[in-house]
Amino acid sequence: SFDPERGFFMSPACWCMKVWKMPTGEDGSRMRLYQKYLFPLLCLVYMIPFVQNVVMTVVAKDVMRELALTPDRMGFLGSVYLCGYAASMLFSGLLAARLGPRLFLSAMFFLAGTGCFLLSWTDSFAVPCPSCAMCGAACAVVLPSALTLFSRWDRAEAFSTLCAVLFSVGVLGALLSPIHI
Repeated sequence: SFDPERGFFMSPACWCMKVWKMPTGEDGSRMRLYQKYLFPLLCLVYMIPFVQNVVMTVVAKDVMRELALTPDRMGFLGSVYLCGYAASMLFSGLLAARLGPRLFLSAMFFLAGTGCFLLSWTDSFAVPCPSCAMCGAACAVVLPSALTLFSRWDRAEAFSTLCAVLFSVGVLGALLSPIHI
C-alpha cells in the first residue's frame, strides 16, 4: 500500500503496523516496539511449517537415493510430519494460552531444530521418522501462538487484518519454497 507521508510503498507488515492502533500502557512505547518487531518475525516464522511441508516433496528423489528408501517408505516418511503436525495442533492452542506463546514457541522451535539436526545426520530409516514427527509437532504451534498473541495485543477490529497478513505470508512460503531448494 502507498504511504503518502513517506512517498513510497510499504510492505504489508509495515502497513499493518501503521493501521494497527494498539492498546498500550502508560506511554506505550515499549509495547509498540515489541509488537513492531514481533509481528514481522511471526510472519516469517509462520512460513516455516509451509516450507517444511513442501520440502519432502521437493527433495524426495535425493532422500530416497541417500537412505535407499522405497516409494512406500518415502510416502510414510512424508506423512509422519503431517501426523505429528496434526497431533500437536490438537493441544497447542491450549498450551500457548496456558504457558504463554513466547515461551511455548521458543521451546517448540528448539525441538524443531533438534529434529532437523537429527534428520540431517541420519543414514537409516529409523531416525527420520521420529525427527520428522518432532519437526511437525513443533511447527504446529506457530499458528495458535500467533493467534494468542494477536488476541492479547489488539482490539477486535485489527485481529482479522493481522490474521490475513499472517496467512498470506505463510502461503507465500509454500509457493516460494521449491524455488529456494
